[in-house]
Formats: sequence, C-alpha cells, structure tokens
Amino acid sequence: NMRYPKGKDFEGMVLWWAGLNGPKARPGNYRVRLKMGGEEIERPFLIKKDPRSSSTPEELQAQFTFMQEVNKKVSEAHQAIIDIREVRGQLQHFTSRWKEDDGKKDLLEKAKAIDSVMTMVENELYQTQNRSGQDPLNYPIKLTNKLAHLNSLVGIGDFKPTEQAYDAKLALTKEVDQQLAVFYQLKEVDIPAFNDMVKAAAVDVIMLQETEPGR
Repeated sequence: NMRYPKGKDFEGMVLWWAGLNGPKARPGNYRVRLKMGGEEIERPFLIKKDPRSSSTPEELQAQFTFMQEVNKKVSEAHQAIIDIREVRGQLQHFTSRWKEDDGKKDLLEKAKAIDSVMTMVENELYQTQNRSGQDPLNYPIKLTNKLAHLNSLVGIGDFKPTEQAYDAKLALTKEVDQQLAVFYQLKEVDIPAFNDMVKAAAVDVIMLQETEPGR
C-alpha cells in the first residue's frame, strides 16, 4: 500500500477514531528488493504524484514528517504502557508471595508505591476502562488516542497539516513527554533501587512448601 510502517500497538488496545498508519511514501524514485531462498532481485520503480493533487513537494513532505513524528511519539508511549504492564505483573507476583511476611514490609510498600505511580502514568496515557469498541462512548479518550486521532485527520488527503494541527501536536506531545519522564524516572532510578533492596534482603527466588516424605 506504499505506506511506511505503522505505529506500535499493544494487546487489548481500544482507540476511538484513531490511526497508527504510517504516512504514504512521497512521489519519487524507489527500489524494491525481493529475496527468496538464495536469490535476490532488485528493481527500480516510480511513485507518481496524483495528477488531481495541487499539493507541492514541500507540503507533501510536511504531511509525511508530521505523521512520522506523531507515530514515533505514540509508539514510545505505547511501549511505556507495555513496559508498565510487564513490571506490574512482576510486582504483583512479588507482593502476592510476601504479603503475609512482616519482615518484607518495606519492600511491599516500595512495590506498592512504584505500582501506584505507574498506574497514574498509564491512566494519563491511555483509557484503561476501554474493553470494546463501544467503551470510548462512555469514557473520555486519553493522550495517545488524541495523538493517534490527530494522525488520522492529517492523513486524510495529501495536504500540509494546518496550524491548528501543529498546535495540537505540540501540546499533546508535551503532555505525553511529561508522563514519560515520570515513568523513565521509575525505570532508571526507582525500579533499580527496588531491585537493590530485594537483593539486600536476600529474598529467595524459588520456594517449595515443606511436605512429609512420600507425599
């Protein structure tokens, strides 16, 4: 379809009127390479501008760059959500294992604090109440949905983004970056500190319940 790669999604993602499609390749000369077995064939081809379009090369480039930048930011945020859910799963495993151990109180409180901040970030980036395509009618869309919606609007036709689109992109990107900065602080400082606490506490990785011989 002559489009660049789409943005990153994640399991169970539900967005309202939003697109992660990459921008269309601009008119120009390209090469296609086909590999099969030990053979490789490369051929040139030309993408022509739609003769009905009045857009200039500069305007098409502006649309292309806009969509690439939006997709890159949405992908970064969605990767953060994937990472958050991975970390949360590990923290939940840890806390379920040691929740009755008073000697692990400090570790459990640290795990809870990390999860609380991650939940706040995730809820700002994505509407976690969404389970079906109808849910966005009941729950407000969040930051990555807004950016991906902007991507869909700008991708209609072959026009340069409007000044309003640029303003919206700037504002939304700033908000996303604020949330990502919070998560990256956790990732680079708090989570390693938690791991150090776990190591210092000499927490067993593998535990088996004691049973009587023969059972």
